[in-house]
Amino acid sequence: MNIGIIGIGNMGRNHLRVCRKLENTLTGFNVTAIYDPAVKDYDNKESFLNKVPDLHGVIVATPSDTHVEICLELLKINSDLKILVEKPIDDDLSKVALLAPYEENITVGHIERFNPSVRKLKALIDSKAVTEINTIRTRRLNHTTSRSSRYVNLDLLVHDIDVACFLIGSKLKSRQIIKNQTNRDGVVDHSILIGTFDNPSSAALIAEASWSEPEKIRTLELVCSEGKYCLDYVKQSLVFIPFGGQKQDINVNKSEPLYEELAYFVQFIRGCSPNGCSIEDAANAVRQVS
Repeated sequence: MNIGIIGIGNMGRNHLRVCRKLENTLTGFNVTAIYDPAVKDYDNKESFLNKVPDLHGVIVATPSDTHVEICLELLKINSDLKILVEKPIDDDLSKVALLAPYEENITVGHIERFNPSVRKLKALIDSKAVTEINTIRTRRLNHTTSRSSRYVNLDLLVHDIDVACFLIGSKLKSRQIIKNQTNRDGVVDHSILIGTFDNPSSAALIAEASWSEPEKIRTLELVCSEGKYCLDYVKQSLVFIPFGGQKQDINVNKSEPLYEELAYFVQFIRGCSPNGCSIEDAANAVRQVS
């Protein structure tokens, strides 16, 4: 299985690191092409494109406003190619429509879907151990601005909208969003979204993202008929608080979400798994936070 990577900035380097692990654990898995115009050893675009016909999958980890153009260029060369494109799928939703014919070729890298604590909570929901979800609350806060975005709603809040929709299996039917520039520098560094889901219980969503907080917080709370589940993305922990009962720690098998995502991408390339986060799922997340 021949893999290419476009973009080896902050996220791209992490993809390359995990791909090197997969080269040691998966027979036949090889990174055979890398392109990044800003990195001297990998800045030959023509050389990369010449290898595309022999690639089985490509990871696109470039600035988000380039995602659609890059995907279209690759698929024009190799229509059988599978692509993992980083989130957000693109900053311009009008361009995303151009990818519609390639729905079966593309999966979008909403990595938090592969956080073990999220997978565990999703399994509980799917098994009906969690019923009548009425509220989801999320907080994604830190004091580090994005390297590539000036909008915390597109960089961070988009994660939590996608995870909430993934867990509840529904889109938002209404929402209001607040975008603040706390430093008055043109950077939207604080955003809050309040909405309701298009599901039988009209569950509420309250989501906050910020680059202007003194501590790093990555949490999700889900309130349902049975009680409340408290999820911590960083600790990969899940706690259940029943009504009138004691807290219960739910067992979560910890692992690196990016490794899990790329292992899933391998199965997607092989045709053994669906595309995970679809183009429509990813576009919906961008649409809601825009």
